[in-house]
Amino acid sequence: MSRTPKTQLEQPLRLRLKPEPWTLGPVDGAWWPRSRALPVELLGLLPTLSEQIGHISGVIYDPREWLSGTKFVVSQEGPIRTTASPYQPPNTMHVVGQNNKKLTLLVIPHRMNSADADLIMSNAASLGNAEAPDKLLAIRVPDSTPRQDMIRQQRQWVKDWSELGK
Repeated sequence: MSRTPKTQLEQPLRLRLKPEPWTLGPVDGAWWPRSRALPVELLGLLPTLSEQIGHISGVIYDPREWLSGTKFVVSQEGPIRTTASPYQPPNTMHVVGQNNKKLTLLVIPHRMNSADADLIMSNAASLGNAEAPDKLLAIRVPDSTPRQDMIRQQRQWVKDWSELGK
């Protein structure tokens, strides 16, 4: 008798969030998707996040980390706007909920080994964690990025946030 593999939605969600309130550090927790297929992965993630921040109105993600994106994902709550932003900090995703509540998730690469991913998720979701995503993942951010580029990226990120609320 052969077993059929579980579908993405039947497998346990690999997500850890900091306890409320999420006030310290650049990330509110970590998510370890099983693939780079954003629409499929969001279907499993968004219902759990809506329990935390209410109806989800949008998701901002880094398009370099996903195979393809879509402008909307249809969840149990209806269509949710997704925005690919090249200014999104690497390995992060912003989720906007009811009353402008926001979550920033560290997105762990789907091919990472389970021991490392589990440790990173635990660190990202720990109460006192204030580490930047690149530090949590032990990724080096090139020092060669000119300050002007960083400021431009930050301004674009703020613009993306403000457009999401419209």
